[in-house]
Amino acid sequence: MNNIQAVILAGGKGKRLGIDAPKCMLDLNGKKLIDICIDNLLLNNISEYVFLLGYKYEIVQEYLVKYNNIKKRYSIDRAKSEEWGKGKAFRYSLDNDAIDKNKPSLITFPDDIISDPFVYERFIESHMQAKKRYGVIASMMLVLGTRYPYGVAKLDENNLIYEFEEKPFLTIPTNIGIYIFEPAVYSLAMDVIKLEEPKPLELENTIIPILAREKKLNGFTIDADKWIPINTIKEYEEAQKRFTISHVTKTF
Repeated sequence: MNNIQAVILAGGKGKRLGIDAPKCMLDLNGKKLIDICIDNLLLNNISEYVFLLGYKYEIVQEYLVKYNNIKKRYSIDRAKSEEWGKGKAFRYSLDNDAIDKNKPSLITFPDDIISDPFVYERFIESHMQAKKRYGVIASMMLVLGTRYPYGVAKLDENNLIYEFEEKPFLTIPTNIGIYIFEPAVYSLAMDVIKLEEPKPLELENTIIPILAREKKLNGFTIDADKWIPINTIKEYEEAQKRFTISHVTKTF
């Protein structure tokens, strides 16, 4: 599947993490999130990239000039300062032909880190096998569990709490927002994701439930400790402890 294009959703803001810039430009121990994302993909022999940009997109475009060994296309959100959601950003990139509709896409984003840099190769192989055996047209990457951010309680018939656990680890397969889409998914996205909708739209509340109902969606699981989410200051601080430059090899 060497004709796959990487579609990188990199239009988010970094204000919650202390920078007035696109989130993908956040530094993590001397390396920007966008660099970590691209370098991991390059290790998996992916050379064609579509960047879906929004907030202060010029900063990202200028920064990416240094990657002269990859094929790059851009889709700039029409609502550059508004909240579109990843679903609308994806739909808009289909409208303006940034995404090649004749090729499958690996949908990812630099906000989080997968500490296993070769995971994409196995993900693609899992997708290809499921496509051949079951006719799927999409795959989703999941972790085998996640830390629930709240305390949970068990109550008896009198509403007396008899057990309490703070922030338990739940062994429930959890979506981390990384997908492979065959071209058939693009038609579905064009049908169900409407840019004129007054609210943000995500892939997860539009096309993903449909693919699941129709049993056209393959699941690929990884260990939870391989996923490093970065959505809050606390998570960013934890990522700084866990992440080292040795996780990836500089390839450009």
